Amino acid sequence: MAEVTKVQSRNQITLPKEVRRASGIKAGDSVLVRSTGPGTIEVRTFPRMTFEESLEKYHVDECVDVNELQRAVEEGIVADVLRTLANE
Repeated sequence: MAEVTKVQSRNQITLPKEVRRASGIKAGDSVLVRSTGPGTIEVRTFPRMTFEESLEKYHVDECVDVNELQRAVEEGIVADVLRTLANE
């Protein structure tokens, strides 16, 4: 599935409906965007996890600020995704 979209004045793009549908990307999903070469990008969704699944996978031993915890979980997910990409 491929569709053309434009980069808006604020450097944003809209993922076309058919691309979102074909890839299963939904509103609110977090995505990893990376350059794979000049003029080429790759977009991947983060795995969806409940808060409980996140805490189980990324164990926390002490009290932390919820926003700091959210950032730490997202950084852990990004690291997992990048490791997966490196092994492909």
